[in-house]
Amino acid sequence: MKVIKKLIFCAVLMGMSFNSARSAEPLLRFKSFYKGFVMGADSPLSSQDGVLFNNKFRLETIWNKKNLRGELAYETNILARKYNFLTAPSSLASSSLSYRAYDAGRYLFPRTDNADADFSATQNIDRAFFSLTADFGDLYIGRQPIAFGMAKAVNPTDVLAPYDFAALDTEERMGVDALRVKIPIGLLGEFDGGIVCGGHFKVAESAAFLRAKIYKSGTDITLMAQAFKNNLLLGADFVRSIGGAGLWLEAAHTYAQVFSEHLKEEDFFRLSVGADYNFQFFSGVLGFIEYHYNGAGSSNENKYISQTAKTAFTDAGVYLLSRHYLIPGFSTAITPLISANMSAIYNLNDSSAYFTPRLEYNIASNMYLGIGANISIGKRALYAGSLIAPNSEFGLYPDYYYSSIRLYF
Repeated sequence: MKVIKKLIFCAVLMGMSFNSARSAEPLLRFKSFYKGFVMGADSPLSSQDGVLFNNKFRLETIWNKKNLRGELAYETNILARKYNFLTAPSSLASSSLSYRAYDAGRYLFPRTDNADADFSATQNIDRAFFSLTADFGDLYIGRQPIAFGMAKAVNPTDVLAPYDFAALDTEERMGVDALRVKIPIGLLGEFDGGIVCGGHFKVAESAAFLRAKIYKSGTDITLMAQAFKNNLLLGADFVRSIGGAGLWLEAAHTYAQVFSEHLKEEDFFRLSVGADYNFQFFSGVLGFIEYHYNGAGSSNENKYISQTAKTAFTDAGVYLLSRHYLIPGFSTAITPLISANMSAIYNLNDSSAYFTPRLEYNIASNMYLGIGANISIGKRALYAGSLIAPNSEFGLYPDYYYSSIRLYF
């Protein structure tokens, strides 16, 4: 807690020291939100339905002074549950918290990670960075959000802090400790490079990236190289519009442990290609469809579980277990205050699927109520003690039903 108090004190002190009545924009601004979820889960691993109450509080401070900007954000997350609330296998994806050099103690209660605790409270210093805008470009230093890729559902080039398909709260990308530089190239181009720090600044736990973005013949083209945890990723994405439709292609090839002892058998290629279109009915319906190829997965259901020990799952945030997927979805405003969206991911290898319908009502200024579900379809796995024999990928997933509230202050 001492670290948190010092960070907040410094942010307030900076705002007071540089305060000026002539500034058009407030030098110090505060934002906060509360998000609450009440969730029920029908798990294939238990005869009892799990119930979870998830409460997240976030306070954010933004400081501006000419070409300098500072941002500090602190979150607490309070969980209460009844019975064993089991998550989807997507939790196998590598944790974005691994890209932090140092961090405050995450667990407030209990003091260590206890997966069986009925009540727990955690904290997260999610932002703590400064940015400088200069003639040459922009410089960012500290804990900041970093995300890559233009695909709608699965981003092959995004390995630092990716979200999985079933994530309920994707508004704020998890912060990582980094030094980043963005330099404009021409009118619409950009050079982007950075170093991302792992635990205790260990090179084997850290990452670095170089990106170049150009605009050519109506197409945004991005080329990328990333070194992360001794792995090397080479990737690219292409985005353009044709006839009112948006098109994208994003691909990456990863060389496993190439900077230590190259594991050629664990190299993998991933590809996402898709399109979206705004249909002119109701209040407008934005529909999309995406195909994803996951070279890290297997077309053999019997290998789903054993392969999760490979580099793709432990280091690169891969969570999908099979090879070929089709992902359709849409979003629309039913009324000016009620929005709806639904997406689904269909495993073309084993014919299982996962649906995520959601409905949200803007009941008052800065207040939103929602309901939704994550529903799995597929042959259920067979269990013998701790042994699992999956018959389909999404047959491993539990069904979630939830209500939510979002309040912004």
